[in-house]
Amino acid sequence: MLRTTMHEFLAKESSDFTIELFERRGFRQLACKALRKAGRWQQRDCPLGSLFVVWIVIALTLHRTKSYPNILTAMLGLMREAEPELSLRAVEPNSICGARARVGYEPLEDLFHRHAARIVPKPSFLGFRTYGVDGVRLTVPNTPLNEWASGRPEASRGEAAFPQVLAIALVDTQGHRVRDVGFTDCHDGERPGCEQLLHRLRKGDLVFWDRGFAAVWLFKRSMATGANFVGRIPANWKPEHLKSLGKGDSLVRVQGWEDVPGTMKENGKGPKQRLIALTLRMIEFEIELGKPVRLLTDLLDPRRYPARKLALGHHERWESELTYDELKTHLATVTHGTLHTVLRSKTPEGVLQEAYGMFLGYNLMREVIAEAAEAHGIPPREISFVEAVDVIKEALPRFERALHTGSSRHERERLVRQLFDDIAAVRLDRPRRKRVYDRVIKQQMSNFKLKRSHHGQKFRDFPADLRLGRQGAPNQDLRP
Repeated sequence: MLRTTMHEFLAKESSDFTIELFERRGFRQLACKALRKAGRWQQRDCPLGSLFVVWIVIALTLHRTKSYPNILTAMLGLMREAEPELSLRAVEPNSICGARARVGYEPLEDLFHRHAARIVPKPSFLGFRTYGVDGVRLTVPNTPLNEWASGRPEASRGEAAFPQVLAIALVDTQGHRVRDVGFTDCHDGERPGCEQLLHRLRKGDLVFWDRGFAAVWLFKRSMATGANFVGRIPANWKPEHLKSLGKGDSLVRVQGWEDVPGTMKENGKGPKQRLIALTLRMIEFEIELGKPVRLLTDLLDPRRYPARKLALGHHERWESELTYDELKTHLATVTHGTLHTVLRSKTPEGVLQEAYGMFLGYNLMREVIAEAAEAHGIPPREISFVEAVDVIKEALPRFERALHTGSSRHERERLVRQLFDDIAAVRLDRPRRKRVYDRVIKQQMSNFKLKRSHHGQKFRDFPADLRLGRQGAPNQDLRP
């Protein structure tokens, strides 16, 4: 195929491109709405249309071990199902950077929220839909712009190796789907970021928090949404005892300060504050002879919501940690010899775009896994995420081939059933064993000096610089 003809074909196909497997839930329509709302739909025909670029951004995470050229090759390989003569080098790999800058991060942000709005977990714990909230730091490439926008945390020997973005997510604990996520500077606190997620909660939701989110003002705003919460509090909290409800179970009163909207202190440093108080329920327990744990909740009825069940249920908050593990350790992992950062973009706008694309791609995978689990009556958490992702990636070309060869609806439905069977077949054989581990690391700190900004590459011409013998040493006759 001639190059001009290839560009004409790409201009037509890329403006209407979608991956057939994920189109079953109307993904293309959501993406088009997000692009048009942001005003980023291309105004002229170009080989890398905006819709195609959205999928490239998502592929940055789904193919994290691949380079930009290889990702473009993989995407063009899917297009080959429509045009077998299409060259895998139809466009220059460098054009991806310009195309990403043209689209920006706003369409990916809007698309993520449109897609995540469809996540409505089924009631699973005492009649509630359960969520967990937690924060995670995502490393980004070491550029001045990224450090200026994201910050670089301190470390034991000065500062961290890479700038980091703080992500705070609201996670469906049963299906590991991310209902909402926000990104901020790594030096910002997690509580303000959590506040931005509360509007996603509604009556019938139960959110589990760790002690890092303990704040009376945050409890109050969570209760205002109609949702309920169970959160751990730190050891320095001193709730006022009001009434005993049972062993390790009592009504308490807690006080704290909250900002008064629309006000400002006389010194101009932040808004005025007022003292607020809440009547909550406190549950105290310990595991064996470990440290005591204290939970606060607004579920005040001990008969309807037994203390033991709430204490056991609070363990669900760890599902947020496992979600981050799936994202960082498995989906967005890199191979040895490459830069060990979760994200690869070198500008703040690119980082945001890639981050939303990462969570969007993760949700797409989790959505398919949830459908397969429901079809086979299996809890989604009992399916191996790593193996299921491999199964889904392997199935993508088959779905594209079925679309472009005019396969019947019955044939495409057969492919879906086959995919669901394959996903169900990778069920974990040892799900959630009863075990704990010490918090230790296998590799200690390196003995090499810490790399600083002046430790850049140095030019050296080995043939020109090579000198036999030792400089300053007298010539020696090495003959016996």
